Amino acid sequence: MLRGRHGGTILLLVIAAVIALAVVAMADDAEATWTGEPLPPWGNDWYINQDTVYTDETIRLDGNIYVWAPYTLSLDGCTVIFNCSYPGQHGIMPDWGSVLYMNDSATNDGVVKSNTSSEDWWFEIYGEAYLNGVDLMDVDYGIWNWNTYLYMEGCTVSSTTYGIMSFTDGHIGNTTINVLWDAFYWGGGFVEAIGVMGQGGALAMYNLDINVRVDINETIWPTSTFYGNYYVYGIYLYSTDVGKLQPTVNSEFSISIDIDIVVNNYYDTTGYASFYNYVYTRAIYMRGDTVCRAINNIDIDINEDIT
Repeated sequence: MLRGRHGGTILLLVIAAVIALAVVAMADDAEATWTGEPLPPWGNDWYINQDTVYTDETIRLDGNIYVWAPYTLSLDGCTVIFNCSYPGQHGIMPDWGSVLYMNDSATNDGVVKSNTSSEDWWFEIYGEAYLNGVDLMDVDYGIWNWNTYLYMEGCTVSSTTYGIMSFTDGHIGNTTINVLWDAFYWGGGFVEAIGVMGQGGALAMYNLDINVRVDINETIWPTSTFYGNYYVYGIYLYSTDVGKLQPTVNSEFSISIDIDIVVNNYYDTTGYASFYNYVYTRAIYMRGDTVCRAINNIDIDINEDIT
């Protein structure tokens, strides 16, 4: 009987523990909410065919996100993780006529990243995108704003090759942009790395921290020649109107740009080799009919190291 009483006590404790765990799980689920389009089965794309809102969720996808017109996808305080097996395998595309919102929430930051930092995800915008307080990590070839409008405020972008490439109207404020080109070349190489590019349309830009790093390792056979061409820009503007858009008409264009180029040349020391490295570095480069209404508080730091 004594053993039975102890057994009963243990059973009650186990039941109480299970109930407590269930309550905790329900509390966690209560914080994370969603309405609209459910997540797809693993290995499928997520098609947004109705207005959809996810709040404080961790979303894992082995596929792409497509937002179709005329619908809206809102990700508030969510962490989106793409399961990429190679760079650019999965990504996000709001189509023309659709709207994408990605924001932080009262309890969580907005984060989009790959499951591994070496296998990046892609981001192309044809509709409208509004990003507030979002950390965009591991972006393959940067953010491409093609057609309608991009709004970014208080964000961080970490990408390869390009940061933000805009071919239409956009607003980029209080944002940090980190671009890395890290590659190995055998026999010859070409590099183009850009922090922010505007081509056509109008851009409102202020309080930007742009960091572009090029880290290249070059190797050639002895008695041969290597030609390396490097085009590195903090901001590249072509026929762009800077400072025109509301709510920052004629506002100060204040930026910090850090460009760091490291090129390492390798060859068999028993022979000889010729290296021709051409480096074209511009903190701000303006072409065409570009109009820039106000530029103030610019901090430019350019480092070039070729060995």
